[in-house]
Formats: sequence, C-alpha cells, structure tokens
Amino acid sequence: MPRTVTAGLDGTPHGRAAADWAAREARLRAVPLRLVH
Repeated sequence: MPRTVTAGLDGTPHGRAAADWAAREARLRAVPLRLVH
C-alpha cells in the first residue's frame, strides 16, 4: 500500500497549522498529501 500523509481540516487556526505541517511532511517524504474537511 502506498504511503500518504493525511490531515483533517476544520476551519480553525489549528486545522490550518495541521495542513501546513502535513504539506511539509508530504514534501519531505515525497508522498501524496490528503486533506480531509
């Protein structure tokens, strides 16, 4: 199974921070990013 970084968004500043972190991790690991709202 391919690896994927997944983060949940809920419209709060913490959700935005989670998305930013997830995007950095996905880029560093060269894997897809999945954002769930």
